[in-house]
Amino acid sequence: MTLQYGHWNLPFNELLDQYGEEEARRRFDAGEVLHVLAGDPEGPDLVVQIARSGRNISTYWLDEYRRPELSYTFAVPSDAPGWPSDVLLLEQSHLRAYDEPGPEADHSAIESYYFHPDGTVFGSRGPVTGDREEMRTTMPVEQLQTERVPAFGEWEPFLRRER
Repeated sequence: MTLQYGHWNLPFNELLDQYGEEEARRRFDAGEVLHVLAGDPEGPDLVVQIARSGRNISTYWLDEYRRPELSYTFAVPSDAPGWPSDVLLLEQSHLRAYDEPGPEADHSAIESYYFHPDGTVFGSRGPVTGDREEMRTTMPVEQLQTERVPAFGEWEPFLRRER
């Protein structure tokens, strides 16, 4: 899988700037936002947004129109005393559905899950406007999905779609 670095504009689904590895590493080390693109930079399969030197990572799988279809967000929880500072928690998962083709179409339905360090999970699904089904449950803390805060270039865990 070909990886490239740059600044991806998520709302407009386009590459604004491309970086070499040296510039990408500088941005990572400085805690600046950095995007890793997998596949063709004009039409990537996925975009990984890295912030806070790897302490906040969101992966977006894109459809054929470069719209976000599935996304995961990992972060070091800020509201969990005692949580290890080098461990990311899968905090959010979103699956979007589109009724209309084309890059300008907005999603019509979404299924979202929010995971908390204590094992509480909130979820909702349904149309973007209108009634949505909501749920709340708990899961054992050891079943929460976690990843180590990566060093620069250690993106493999965040390229995995299946969770």
